[in-house]
Amino acid sequence: MNKLTCEKFVELIENDKKFHNCLDKVEEASGIELYETTIHKCYWLTFKTILKLFFNENGLELIYWWLYEDVKKVIYDSNHNPIVTLNSAEDLYNYLMNDVTSTYLNNNAE
Repeated sequence: MNKLTCEKFVELIENDKKFHNCLDKVEEASGIELYETTIHKCYWLTFKTILKLFFNENGLELIYWWLYEDVKKVIYDSNHNPIVTLNSAEDLYNYLMNDVTSTYLNNNAE
């Protein structure tokens, strides 16, 4: 399997943001709930399937947290000390891909 490059990861993340921004605008203009539609469900399954090629469930959860939670993007240790700030998709990629303990990576990914 090919390695997921930073460039492709960032493109995937940016496209996800664009897709959801478009959905939000259409929902606001039309008053129609689009997040429960078939088109969103198909998109979501495709997006998740692509990510699962490279990341395990812990990795997916971290990516979804980074994308969809409105919080400071800081990872803390068990003593609540900041470990890393993930300000950009590049930061997130580097954190995920430098995972030497396989906490986030799919064991089949290289």
